Amino acid sequence: MFYDTLINEGVKACSQNEQGDIVATFSFSPDSGIFAGHFPGNPIVPGICQLEAVKYMLERTLGCKCRLLQADNIKFFQPVFPDQEFTLVVSCTKNGDNMLVRCKGTTGGNDVKSTDIKARYEIK
Repeated sequence: MFYDTLINEGVKACSQNEQGDIVATFSFSPDSGIFAGHFPGNPIVPGICQLEAVKYMLERTLGCKCRLLQADNIKFFQPVFPDQEFTLVVSCTKNGDNMLVRCKGTTGGNDVKSTDIKARYEIK
């Protein structure tokens, strides 16, 4: 998929912490294709890219392929701008062939809440 390459270019770190949560930090340069058309003159990281980032984090850490099955609740509280660092923390629970995911995102060094996602991913 188109976003896979772009997400990979923006990841600064991705690992699992002692609590088992997956933590990743991202930052996209103003030249990144992630901003193409979203929005000209006032670019922000599209919400779909944050969902794709969660998939990236699951696949990279768990070593499997994932597919979004259901997004129960998605909220974006703050926009994420070019060159702005943002962190996603993913807590997940395996349920058969599915992974129940809760993702909380923050922007900048002051940990401003930016994202809250509850979703279910198929594990392949």
